Amino acid sequence: MDKTNATLRKLTDKFLAEDGTATIEALLWIPIYGLLLTFIADVSMVFHNQAQVMRIIQDGNRQLSVGRLKTTEQTEDFIAAALAGFSDNASVSTNLSSTGVINTSVMVPTEDLDSVGSWARLAEINLVVSAQHLIEF
Repeated sequence: MDKTNATLRKLTDKFLAEDGTATIEALLWIPIYGLLLTFIADVSMVFHNQAQVMRIIQDGNRQLSVGRLKTTEQTEDFIAAALAGFSDNASVSTNLSSTGVINTSVMVPTEDLDSVGSWARLAEINLVVSAQHLIEF
């Protein structure tokens, strides 16, 4: 027990005798770590929202496929209305091929999908999400 107390006392004395260089280094590194973490949070939110946009596109395609929506314009309006919570700048394009395939593509600025804004400052990217679905007869 005395040996443990002596070791603990030695570590405590060493910590208290620190001259402050660790504090200066921490002050220099903490902003960099903070920026890195906000960048990671933004990229994560962009990927999460991309998955949500894909789900909305698939829902719209499915509605057209089963006949609940009658035209591609109705499908575009349905998808645009569902995307209003994500972005006001999203553009939707739906096409119906002669082979019975529904192609929908959505273009969304990444600045509408991130949370903090560090991602959008680095690059102004328009994210394009597309999906295809067969018409069910």
